[in-house]
Order: sequence, then structure tokens, then C-alpha cells
Amino acid sequence: MTTKRQLEKKQEELDAIKWCDSELSRDTCGTYNYCVKCDKTKEYPCATAYYAFNSTAAESKGELKVNVELSALALRLQALRIAKNLSIKQAASRCKISEKKLFEYENDKDVPTEDTLKRILSVLEKR
Repeated sequence: MTTKRQLEKKQEELDAIKWCDSELSRDTCGTYNYCVKCDKTKEYPCATAYYAFNSTAAESKGELKVNVELSALALRLQALRIAKNLSIKQAASRCKISEKKLFEYENDKDVPTEDTLKRILSVLEKR
């Protein structure tokens, strides 16, 4: 069980990361892998989602994976989208795929087919 102090400390840490991202002119709220578990009505929404996500990962893998390492493809897709200053919703619409799918590709939850990847890259790599 996570204590209130742990939640508070983790929320401060995650808020600092989000603040740094906002200083780079991008709002990353909703783009992290743990955001799928977010409930903004909770006292510490990011921290609660973070621990819930890692708890689910631990149950499915039998271990706790705190530092999620993303594949080169996932990182590349994120970087291209962010460089174009697009939200996941905007990028998904332009690529003609669902927001959920693009989120999954950017967070190593799924891998696009070759045709889908070509379509995504044709949109995100355009100058």
C-alpha cells in the first residue's frame, strides 16, 4: 500500500517533469505510459496513476518495472510528434489512426504494421 507521503513525493516529482516539459512549449499531460490509469478527481492524480500502472505491470510480469524503457521506435514516434508540436489527438487524426493506437505505439503497448508505420512517418517526417 502506498502511503500519502509517498504519493505526495511522487506527485511533486512528476509535476516537476511535466513543468520542465511545459517550459519546452509542450503539454505532456496525458502522454506518459501511466496516464492510461489517470483519474483527475483523485488527490494525487499523476502519482496514483503511476503506482496503479506499475502495479498492473508488476501483476502481469511478476515484477515491478519502475523505469520504463521505451524502444527506439516508440521514442522516435514521440520525438517526431512533439517536434511538430502536435497532440496525440492531432497526430492520430492526420495519420488516420485512432488516438489509442498512436498512444500504444508511442508507449510500446503495440507495434504498427509496416503500412501503418509508413503512413505515420509520411505525416510526421514532412517538413
